Amino acid sequence: MLNFNEAKMKNSNQITYFAKALITLIFFNNVYIFSQDSLKFPFDEKKIKSLIETKRLSTGAPTIAIYGSMNYFGLNQFGKSFQPNESFKIKLGYSMLKRFEKILMESQFSGIDFEMTNLILNEKLEKDIIVDLINFGVSLDRNYGYNYDNIFISSNKNFGIFWTEMDYSEKSNILPLDNLISSYPKFSKYLDETKFGKLTADGISITFYKKFNMHFNYELLNIYPAYLFWKQTGSIMIEFAAWALIEEFIKEIEKTSPKLAPIMSLALNAGFSRAYFEIRKNKMAWPFKSREPLNILKVTIGISYIF
Repeated sequence: MLNFNEAKMKNSNQITYFAKALITLIFFNNVYIFSQDSLKFPFDEKKIKSLIETKRLSTGAPTIAIYGSMNYFGLNQFGKSFQPNESFKIKLGYSMLKRFEKILMESQFSGIDFEMTNLILNEKLEKDIIVDLINFGVSLDRNYGYNYDNIFISSNKNFGIFWTEMDYSEKSNILPLDNLISSYPKFSKYLDETKFGKLTADGISITFYKKFNMHFNYELLNIYPAYLFWKQTGSIMIEFAAWALIEEFIKEIEKTSPKLAPIMSLALNAGFSRAYFEIRKNKMAWPFKSREPLNILKVTIGISYIF
């Protein structure tokens, strides 16, 4: 006959064996269930991946963009003597998802720009005058538009500053540099040193699966012959104040008509950009007295990839 301690130990061992057997049965049963192709998970795997990607984009993702454009140059001294030509631009930076809702989304793409093109001046000489033009700067794209699951269609607002270097090679041009300076004194001011400039752009961006983007923009550039700190600072502050008022107006539209807000954003921003560009065509630091800048209009198509 077993004593009390032996009986207690026997019962404890039986409970342990039973618990181990139950755990083993549950484990193998779950392995079998999860191995079945017909299993319906209690969550949507695509939605989980989308949420993970959205979270990653909200902290910034490396992005590379390539743009090609047709350029139209303007300087009153030359009238229509500048020939339209093409340019190539590359931008490296980070994309960030600022807002992601059922209907609307908001994102931005900030980075460093590098662009190369030529100024071609046809003054009825034996050969065109060609000046190499290199732009280097920083810019911020703001996208505000519609969320269609895996496709975003948004209005694009771009603002940037850049530095321009113009290189005139006597070897590739028929006109010596001294003759160019004496013949075109206004234009020669851009050749002596690096110049400062500003760009604004408006357009439409289409994003596929939060990875691949297509951009269609209308860019407006001013290259300044000199930098007038206080006057240009004042001019830029006036411009930014106008942008802020437009942003507030768009937010008010969104409260009552969210589906119309991106369309109105594109129309108002593009309209103001062009109006302010026209005002600055003859005064680089409008409304203050200042000289005429070199003006460039660009029709741009680009692609970008978010890593």
